[in-house]
Amino acid sequence: MPQDNTTIRPIGLGNVLKILGQYRPAAPTTAPVAPPADTYVPVRGTLKNSRFAGNPGLEAIASGRAVMGPYTNAEALKTVQQALTDMAFLVPLGVSGIYGGGTVNAIKNFQHFAGLKADGSLGPKTLAALDRLAPAAGATSWDRGQDPGPVPSPDLGYGKQARVVISTSQHRAFMYDKQGNLTKIYGVRTGREQVDAEGKVGHATQAGVKVVNGKNNDPTEVSTRLWPESEGRAFGTRLIDLSDYDPATGASSKGAYSGQELHGTYQDNSIGRDFSHGCIGLRNQDIEEIFDKVRRGDLIKIED
Repeated sequence: MPQDNTTIRPIGLGNVLKILGQYRPAAPTTAPVAPPADTYVPVRGTLKNSRFAGNPGLEAIASGRAVMGPYTNAEALKTVQQALTDMAFLVPLGVSGIYGGGTVNAIKNFQHFAGLKADGSLGPKTLAALDRLAPAAGATSWDRGQDPGPVPSPDLGYGKQARVVISTSQHRAFMYDKQGNLTKIYGVRTGREQVDAEGKVGHATQAGVKVVNGKNNDPTEVSTRLWPESEGRAFGTRLIDLSDYDPATGASSKGAYSGQELHGTYQDNSIGRDFSHGCIGLRNQDIEEIFDKVRRGDLIKIED
């Protein structure tokens, strides 16, 4: 068997120490740990409104690095939803931090108000407008001292003014006192062209002036008669009957069904949309407020 002639030389203690002396363990490093996704870490940016300034998710949108969507930080979403709600651009699910169709519709309605393309996306331009037009944190647009922005005028000419003005594009109702001062804003639903499952034809809510012809504080019977399938719930808890009105002559179609009434609804998720057969619908708590404030003969203006 051939012999291995390799000579193994002892290293020696001195050489071992030399080798060990050349070894320098790497300095320990600590990688930065990102905060949890829902942690609020204020940052400096371009947003000025106290609601939004320093919110990292919103500052990213303002700088063009992000667009609001399903994966937006929940706290950033809640901040936007609260601002929209405080301007009466209602989100059906409320301030939930959940991005869905209701939030998209509320953004579209705000974009109509701000004069922007109504595509429902919240990018830098829409957020800049919201930063400028939203009321201060903890306030609503109709609170004393807040600037509600470009709201519609109640003036009808001929020395007459409306108590309520409906904007169909914004899906909002503006309540004025008898002196023409804005007192509150409400979210509404409006009509759309449709033929429903029962074959009933619906129409978009038409612009014009109406007069309050009557008030019904329990529309259960009329709901049952006109919409049997609703089981008495079609008009919510209140119904305000409207007739067509000409402010120039004072003539009205008194007693005639205009097809565009003000009433409540149990379907809160319909607010902010074109949904009804032509009427203007509000949440029950909102129509109850308006019902108590308007009188027979008061004027209602509907505009785009």
